[in-house]
Amino acid sequence: MHARDRFISSVTHDLRSLLTGVRGNAQLVYWRLQQHPSEGAELAGRLEQLIAITESMSQLIDDLHEVTQMPTTRMALLGGQMIDLVALARTLVEQREGFHGRVAVTPDAAPLNVEGQARRIARMLDILLTNAIQCSPRGGEVALRLSRRQEDVGPAAVVAVSDQGIGIPAADLPYVFDLFYRGANVVERYEGHGVGLTLAKRIAEQHGGRITVESAENVGTLVSVVLPLAGSH
Repeated sequence: MHARDRFISSVTHDLRSLLTGVRGNAQLVYWRLQQHPSEGAELAGRLEQLIAITESMSQLIDDLHEVTQMPTTRMALLGGQMIDLVALARTLVEQREGFHGRVAVTPDAAPLNVEGQARRIARMLDILLTNAIQCSPRGGEVALRLSRRQEDVGPAAVVAVSDQGIGIPAADLPYVFDLFYRGANVVERYEGHGVGLTLAKRIAEQHGGRITVESAENVGTLVSVVLPLAGSH
């Protein structure tokens, strides 16, 4: 496991350097084509796709780096940043206006503030929404619901992302958070690398929370994250 982590860390460093050069050159050429449209509209479209691809690759590299470097236990220095989960969720939803289904934020109680790193909490929610949207049929509903509940250790925020997608086979459920693991029914149908849910779980645990998955094949999936509210720990 240590050798694997060192390998991934090395590979992500090298790939990030290469991608920086590719992205920079593609953006430069794309800018020049925008200034001189006669040089080739078709080429501009392809370069735009190339930039988008490198952005996706860069996100994967960042996720690999995070998942191998992030501690699996709660961080000692989480304080200092207050995160409004309702506002953050709404921002993420607004970025998906072109989604064919419906994404809803339904806070049962406000405010829902947690302490931690906003960038990582946002990445966790983005992973859950992206997975739900990707695996949903056209017209299927994706819902993001926020609520408050009392835990043994104090009040907590619950973030629940549900979909009406292909679901997860029962045999795969125990392994959904394993690094690089992908369910048997998604391997040939959707792109992915089996990193997202592992990273989401570590982010939740790093912030003193937990994440669970309930699913039935061809019915849908519910992913729930429980995070302690600010001041409750």
